[in-house]
Parts: sequence; structure tokens; C-alpha cells
Amino acid sequence: MRTWVRTSAQTVMLTAGLVLLGTGVASAQSVSVDSDQQPPTPTDLIERGLEEIGVNGIG
Repeated sequence: MRTWVRTSAQTVMLTAGLVLLGTGVASAQSVSVDSDQQPPTPTDLIERGLEEIGVNGIG
């Protein structure tokens, strides 16, 4: 009887962990892909970063 309870408790804990993991994955932020907009290139990202810190191409 005791081994049955222990096995059941382990199964319940494993199932609860998988449910929590699945819930976390399902609620993760989804990224919508707009077909009209192209993803930024690495050069675009570098230029945007330089603009944010105040570095410009003049002088």
C-alpha cells in the first residue's frame, strides 16, 4: 500500500510540473510576423544603437 501511494504521489508531481511547464510555454509572448515589413539587418541594428547613444556619422 505504501509503495502505491509513493508512486502515485510521484506521478502527480511529475504531471503537475509538466502542466506548469506547458502553461508557461503557452503564455509566452508571441511575435507576430508582418509580411510587408522586412526584419532589420545587422547594419540597421548597429545604426539604431549608435543613434540611441548619440554617435552620429558627422565629425
